[in-house]
Amino acid sequence: TGISMGGYGALRFAFAYPELFSAVSAQSAALILKTPEELNEMAQSHSDAAEALAPLIGDPINIAHWKANDPFALARKNKAALKKMAIYFNCGQSDNFGFEDGAAALDK
Repeated sequence: TGISMGGYGALRFAFAYPELFSAVSAQSAALILKTPEELNEMAQSHSDAAEALAPLIGDPINIAHWKANDPFALARKNKAALKKMAIYFNCGQSDNFGFEDGAAALDK
């Protein structure tokens, strides 16, 4: 279970190692739909979002690391195993980082 960055971490670890988890929960998880290239451009703008995300994704973003830890990619990779897992996540309707869009995309 985790909130915000902790929610990202909970989903990332559960999706990467589904054999170790029977359930995962995330609230307002930091699920980012932008590409690494878009995020690198955003980081150059020195926005609040870029500064908040830098510890998680790097500055500039290490694209190989990004792809290896992306919850969306991990969900696709381990789709069959995740069908056995209880997965719960939620998010409000709007925040400064757009995490609600990531939650909606993961729901699909």
